Amino acid sequence: MASEMMDQAREAISNAARSEAADKVRQISRKAYDKGLDNARDYAEKGMDFFEEATDSVASWTKREPWMAIASAFVVGFVVAQVIKRI
Repeated sequence: MASEMMDQAREAISNAARSEAADKVRQISRKAYDKGLDNARDYAEKGMDFFEEATDSVASWTKREPWMAIASAFVVGFVVAQVIKRI
């Protein structure tokens, strides 16, 4: 009888420890997930800023040098066509 009670007590303690550990893991993983989302959001914002600056730069260059822009578009189109042709 006493040994059964000891076994039950050990099992209850073991279950409580597992439950507590599972809760801790959930909390830690949630914090890591939220931090990962924050980091991804920061990288996306940096990427959008870079893309906006690059677009503005290309637009101003195109306005200054329209014939060079047309020639560059032709060269890029030709190279892409050759790559696609070989695939």
